[in-house]
Amino acid sequence: MLRACTDSSTLDRFSNLLIEVAHHILSFLSFKDLTRASAVSKRCRQLYLSNPTVSFDAISIPSCNRRRGELYNFLDTFLTNRGDNMIQYFCIRWLFVDFESPRELVDDHYQVITWIHNAIRCKVEELDLGFTMFGMTIFAFLSCILLCPSLRSLSLNLRGTTLEVPSLYFSCNLRHLTLRDVTFVDGRFCTCLSSSCRSIKELQLIQVKGMQNISIESSSLESLKLVFGNNGDLFHLNISGEKLLGKTFLHHQEAHP
Repeated sequence: MLRACTDSSTLDRFSNLLIEVAHHILSFLSFKDLTRASAVSKRCRQLYLSNPTVSFDAISIPSCNRRRGELYNFLDTFLTNRGDNMIQYFCIRWLFVDFESPRELVDDHYQVITWIHNAIRCKVEELDLGFTMFGMTIFAFLSCILLCPSLRSLSLNLRGTTLEVPSLYFSCNLRHLTLRDVTFVDGRFCTCLSSSCRSIKELQLIQVKGMQNISIESSSLESLKLVFGNNGDLFHLNISGEKLLGKTFLHHQEAHP
């Protein structure tokens, strides 16, 4: 009887952890391993569906139609089954392949946008988006992201794709914004940032192209990092922010062949 109790206690050790501790442990697993762990027990499945850290990396997954369809269904089911459980950190790495038909590219884009909407519904606090977009030249910035009241941090890497900024201005609660390898077609981003992101504290623009003039005015900005490569863009830099003193970092990075 003692042995049976001991074995039972050992098997249930993970389930007996505080939910915060269990979630922290699960945050180190890939989405694939996290899904496998959910099949261990009913308690593990509950932790899987309530885990506030969701990271989905599809860059290295073969892009055949059947496999991508399985991925769509898999992540759709997961986000549906988790209901309204809060998402603290939501990360997507997705490859839009250049040999897809226009219809398939549209379907891919729709699926990714749907997942982002699901994260917003779950009151996401941090969005980390990385897209390799062969076959797509413009990515429309989603107004719903900026309008998300719970969102505090946004990181976006477009691998050089042009980012289309909304023409409407509104108030958002972003405090940390990182844009990496993004191309702009006009200076609308700076206007949007200055007028809409009034709570922004940290801004990183890394290998951003297409802006000859960068003009940012912010009373909340505390840290600014600009990294620009040898891409031929000449710009005038005008930064106004009383909290930025000693916390502005400019770096020129040579382009690698």
